[in-house]
Amino acid sequence: MINWILWSGAAIKNWFIDRGWVASMRSQLPVISVGNLAPGGSGKTAFVQWLVERLDKPAVLTRGYKSQLEHRRPTLIDSKTDPKVCGDEPAMLAQLPCRPMVIVGKNRRAGAQLAKDVGARILILDDGMQYRYLKRDIEIVMLSKDDLDGKILREPPTALKRADLIVIMDAYD
Repeated sequence: MINWILWSGAAIKNWFIDRGWVASMRSQLPVISVGNLAPGGSGKTAFVQWLVERLDKPAVLTRGYKSQLEHRRPTLIDSKTDPKVCGDEPAMLAQLPCRPMVIVGKNRRAGAQLAKDVGARILILDDGMQYRYLKRDIEIVMLSKDDLDGKILREPPTALKRADLIVIMDAYD
């Protein structure tokens, strides 16, 4: 029942976006989205870390779920930002030795503009699969081997059609 409710909401939103009735903005920078179907851990943040360590001047756009910054205008954080303010995962990413730009806020379209303004060359949407208001150049979907086996999913498995790459994190556990 919960899946049906979530999927219905996602289907309506996606239907409007796919027809152009709800705007999906194209960034001036390349966009890589790293997302998943199931809520919770599927290795997204670890994969985002792997990407930022290999790309030139990346900016991570993250919602900062349940942080003090989630519903404010997008904010560039640094390695000294308190995790209580920005969230654990954004703080951890900002503390990486490669010092990626990390921008926290629900409005990732505005975050994309901020990233461009501060010199980013590429954008990474952390947990971006369901955030369709910013067009992406590459859609990476992280799956756990159990995600399609009766878990609550944000979207139906047919949403995997939008993926350019599917990474299965724990296939050999």
